[in-house]
Amino acid sequence: MNEDWNDKTLWTQTLVEILYADLQKPKSAATIRETVAGLRAKGFRTYYLIQKVRKDVGDDAAHRLERIVSPQSKASH
Repeated sequence: MNEDWNDKTLWTQTLVEILYADLQKPKSAATIRETVAGLRAKGFRTYYLIQKVRKDVGDDAAHRLERIVSPQSKASH
Protein backbone atom coordinates (compact mmCIF):
# COMPACT_ATOMS: atom_id res chain seq x y z
CA MET A 1 0.00 0.00 0.00
CA ASN A 2 2.84 2.38 0.78
CA GLU A 3 4.27 1.91 -2.73
CA ASP A 4 0.89 2.79 -4.25
CA TRP A 5 0.81 6.03 -2.23
CA ASN A 6 4.35 6.89 -3.36
CA ASP A 7 3.45 6.22 -6.99
CA LYS A 8 0.47 8.57 -6.73
CA THR A 9 2.63 11.24 -5.13
CA LEU A 10 5.30 10.86 -7.81
CA TRP A 11 2.70 11.08 -10.58
CA THR A 12 1.18 14.20 -9.01
CA GLN A 13 4.62 15.83 -8.82
CA THR A 14 5.19 14.86 -12.44
CA LEU A 15 1.92 16.56 -13.44
CA VAL A 16 2.96 19.71 -11.58
CA GLU A 17 6.31 19.70 -13.39
CA ILE A 18 4.52 19.19 -16.72
CA LEU A 19 2.34 22.20 -15.93
CA TYR A 20 5.44 24.28 -15.19
CA ALA A 21 7.06 23.22 -18.46
CA ASP A 22 3.85 23.83 -20.44
CA LEU A 23 3.64 27.37 -19.08
CA GLN A 24 7.27 28.13 -19.89
CA LYS A 25 6.94 26.96 -23.48
CA PRO A 26 4.49 28.02 -26.17
CA LYS A 27 2.06 25.19 -25.43
CA SER A 28 -1.58 25.56 -26.42
CA ALA A 29 -4.20 26.60 -23.91
CA ALA A 30 -5.94 23.26 -24.48
CA THR A 31 -2.79 21.36 -23.49
CA ILE A 32 -2.46 23.41 -20.31
CA ARG A 33 -6.15 22.97 -19.48
CA GLU A 34 -5.72 19.21 -19.87
CA THR A 35 -2.81 19.20 -17.40
CA VAL A 36 -4.79 21.34 -14.95
CA ALA A 37 -7.76 18.97 -15.30
CA GLY A 38 -5.51 16.07 -14.31
CA LEU A 39 -4.34 17.96 -11.23
CA ARG A 40 -7.89 19.00 -10.32
CA ALA A 41 -8.89 15.32 -10.53
CA LYS A 42 -6.22 14.68 -7.89
CA GLY A 43 -7.81 17.28 -5.61
CA PHE A 44 -5.82 20.41 -6.44
CA ARG A 45 -7.79 23.65 -6.53
CA THR A 46 -7.11 26.08 -9.36
CA TYR A 47 -6.29 28.91 -6.94
CA TYR A 48 -3.64 26.74 -5.25
CA LEU A 49 -2.11 25.83 -8.62
CA ILE A 50 -1.92 29.50 -9.62
CA GLN A 51 -0.20 30.38 -6.34
CA LYS A 52 2.21 27.44 -6.71
CA VAL A 53 3.07 28.48 -10.27
CA ARG A 54 3.60 32.07 -9.11
CA LYS A 55 6.00 30.91 -6.39
CA ASP A 56 7.92 28.32 -8.42
CA VAL A 57 7.83 29.66 -11.99
CA GLY A 58 6.98 33.36 -11.74
CA ASP A 59 4.32 35.99 -12.20
CA ASP A 60 4.19 35.79 -16.01
CA ALA A 61 3.43 32.07 -15.92
CA ALA A 62 0.84 32.57 -13.16
CA HIS A 63 -0.91 35.31 -15.16
CA ARG A 64 -0.91 33.07 -18.23
CA LEU A 65 -2.45 30.24 -16.21
CA GLU A 66 -5.10 32.59 -14.82
CA ARG A 67 -6.03 33.70 -18.34
CA ILE A 68 -6.19 30.12 -19.61
CA VAL A 69 -8.37 28.73 -16.83
CA SER A 70 -10.72 31.70 -16.61
CA PRO A 71 -14.30 30.98 -17.74
CA GLN A 72 -14.06 33.74 -20.37
CA SER A 73 -11.01 32.02 -21.91
CA LYS A 74 -12.89 28.74 -22.35
CA ALA A 75 -15.77 30.50 -24.07
CA SER A 76 -13.46 32.18 -26.58
CA HIS A 77 -11.65 29.01 -27.70
